[in-house]
Amino acid sequence: MDFEPRATRNDITGPLSNPEVFSYGVEAYEACKKQSLTSDIVDEQKKVQEADLVIFQFPLYWFSVPAILKGWMDRVLCQGFAFDLPGFYDSGFLKGKLALLSITTGSTAEMYTKTGVSGDFKYFLWPLQVAIALHPTPSPHSFPRCKMRWD
Repeated sequence: MDFEPRATRNDITGPLSNPEVFSYGVEAYEACKKQSLTSDIVDEQKKVQEADLVIFQFPLYWFSVPAILKGWMDRVLCQGFAFDLPGFYDSGFLKGKLALLSITTGSTAEMYTKTGVSGDFKYFLWPLQVAIALHPTPSPHSFPRCKMRWD
């Protein structure tokens, strides 16, 4: 796959709704409604629509996803496709579709607990779970390096 992770004016194939002031979110939403997003975005949206489960596998970078995955989310999970207003996430177009966050870290499991130096995963991953506008699967599993554990 040769996916461009940067959200730019080039993502919109038709005329802009406001050529004087470019606002990516507004223009991507309008382009989604008019079916004038670039083919790489539309192809990725089709994959998401057709999937029974969307797995986001990534290394944790500064408590978030790597830039290339963030760019994919910005471009593919746009308003008009993954969510819309006023319902936003509660009535998103992907509501009920399952998503799994599969995250690797360079740290021990203890570092990501309520009393750990990095804090509890569930608190800093909440915005990501909400932003992907998909229904997260329960994740009761932890697999520390050589001593796998099933909670």
